Amino acid sequence: MNPRHQRLNPNLIVGRRARAVLGVVDTTGDLLALQFVFEDATSAVFTIWTDWTLVLDTRPDDGVPDYFWPPEDHAQRPLGIEIPPGGLEILSVAARTNDFGELAGADITAGDHLISLRTFAGDLALGIE
Repeated sequence: MNPRHQRLNPNLIVGRRARAVLGVVDTTGDLLALQFVFEDATSAVFTIWTDWTLVLDTRPDDGVPDYFWPPEDHAQRPLGIEIPPGGLEILSVAARTNDFGELAGADITAGDHLISLRTFAGDLALGIE
């Protein structure tokens, strides 16, 4: 992850409008990250870090983050969320913490959708309603 990475408050994306909601996957199709691409071509990436906590990385671009290596083994894929004209507004983010107070999940309300992320034994679990 780049030097500007921090364990950011997930509420920083509330009020933003996404033009795409993508999964970052590896060659086996395993989900490694949830990426919101905003109208200004910046993005926010939720992923599991090396300590198995969920992190939010804000990025100046809309590509696959460079910490997914090697790049040819990773791709973005649509998650089937229809984006309305004007973008999908992030209405709320409810952070879920583990027993140590570390971010271990998030429930994101985006438009009419509830997107749930959880870390489980180093894997990212995603639910979309």
